[in-house]
Amino acid sequence: MENKIIEFKNVTFGYTSNIKNIDNVSFTINHGEYICIIGHNGSGKSTMSKLLGGILIAQSGSILVNGLQINSDNILNIRRSLGTIFQNPDNQFVGITVRDDIAFGLENYKVPQKKMDDVIDLVAKSVGMSDFVNDAPHTLSGGQKQRVAIASSIATNPDILIFDESTAMLDPLSKNNLKDLMYLLKKKYKKTIISITHDMEEVTRADRVIVMSGGKVLKIGTPQEIFENRDFLLNIKLDSPFISRFCIEMQKYNKDFPLSFDENKIVDYICKQK
Repeated sequence: MENKIIEFKNVTFGYTSNIKNIDNVSFTINHGEYICIIGHNGSGKSTMSKLLGGILIAQSGSILVNGLQINSDNILNIRRSLGTIFQNPDNQFVGITVRDDIAFGLENYKVPQKKMDDVIDLVAKSVGMSDFVNDAPHTLSGGQKQRVAIASSIATNPDILIFDESTAMLDPLSKNNLKDLMYLLKKKYKKTIISITHDMEEVTRADRVIVMSGGKVLKIGTPQEIFENRDFLLNIKLDSPFISRFCIEMQKYNKDFPLSFDENKIVDYICKQK
């Protein structure tokens, strides 16, 4: 993870003249990182994803993707590097069947039919939807719909996948399955994952976490660095994952108790105590 794939440099944006929804924000994301962006509602998380996708244009500062600054001249090329999965996948379906929906982006890129069929079969298999390619998207469960949305996004082989509250509307099992798939896309397929989320259990898997409040980046660090300061999170109305709260409580009684997100490590430590 040495190469910068995204750079925000002193970026500012406001929907109105007197409010800055993104306020002088700077950070970098490296190729192959799994980044979680957290913050309460209105902190600027989704506005940041829209700026990254070129849906909104920064009023000052610059945003670079793969070394190219986002502007009207190169936004189409930059969007080839991006795939976005939204909270409600119904809003991004365009095909009558799953196969048609996955094919949509490939058709726009004028991929030959034979190659297109091979890609559709490959990405459908990679997200566990091979048995549903001829089904209508509206007949699928919430988790299956998100898998189709991911398949449609990865069909064009983008470097970066943005998940904008993608697990928010799912049941617990579908949510866990989707989080496993997101992690697989990072580990196996070397995608850069940016997840905008309120799910603190998901955040424990991230390489780094960006904490936002009031349009500003308050802190960037590993999950352990972020969650070890619970007072900081409570001050900006964010909670910690259960495993983090458990470890911090145990440290009140044993200062050597590890702060870890690895359940096996914690169980091993407890079992070794007299």
